[in-house]
Amino acid sequence: MDIYQLLTQDHEEAKHLMVQVEGATDAAERTALFSQLRQAISLHAKTEESVFYTTLRQYDEADELIGEAKEEHSEVEDLLEDLD
Repeated sequence: MDIYQLLTQDHEEAKHLMVQVEGATDAAERTALFSQLRQAISLHAKTEESVFYTTLRQYDEADELIGEAKEEHSEVEDLLEDLD
């Protein structure tokens, strides 16, 4: 499995966990699922940043896109913190 496939799989896992969190009726189960979701998203963002963004930095035209993506990651982390 290459890194692209792994990151795509991460997206699917996050979507699945979001559905599970939303549907959980038990508070303890919801908390555990949310913790898994938060950890999965955090790991995914770190992987993207360390693999893709590091490589893309060599291209000047990618700087703006990398900045936007890192800002989005930061916003997601803030939202997860608020939800927690």
